[in-house]
Amino acid sequence: MPWRSPPGPGSMSPTSPRPCATSCGSRPSTTASRWPEAYRAHYQLHNVMPAIHLDASLPHQYWGGIQPESLDLVLNINMIHISPFACTEGLFKGAGAVLKPQGLLLTYGPYAVNGQITPQSNIEFDYSLRQRNPEWGLRDISLLHTLAQRNGLYLEKMVDMPANNKCLLFRKESLV
Repeated sequence: MPWRSPPGPGSMSPTSPRPCATSCGSRPSTTASRWPEAYRAHYQLHNVMPAIHLDASLPHQYWGGIQPESLDLVLNINMIHISPFACTEGLFKGAGAVLKPQGLLLTYGPYAVNGQITPQSNIEFDYSLRQRNPEWGLRDISLLHTLAQRNGLYLEKMVDMPANNKCLLFRKESLV
């Protein structure tokens, strides 16, 4: 979900944020594709543009017309572990291109830390993902950090979250 600075009152400018990729954990699901729009409408978020379909494995030029260095925030929830690694690579490469200097890529989900997956429930979850699709599975934060660095981002903060998940905050390096 990319985020741009809010426009003026009542306007929908080209610099408005636009949710572009979400996951609610159920696949396939029409609800998953509708919930960002329902949330946006319910809370009258005029500074958030409608959701778009986005294939993170494709170059950012195919991300619904999002211009380079136009976003303040890209939000990625529960995708990295349940998609091919090409999507993770594309996410970091695309975020590096579309984020403004000092912009943020925030990811949420379960991760391995220094090659270790904990607790046992995450070990079992990783195993079940890989059984369903060998391209899926919990990614190691050190690998994500390397991907980030290759694309002008750095890991600024890691926050432990409920249900054995983590929130990772990557910041785009400034030009100054």
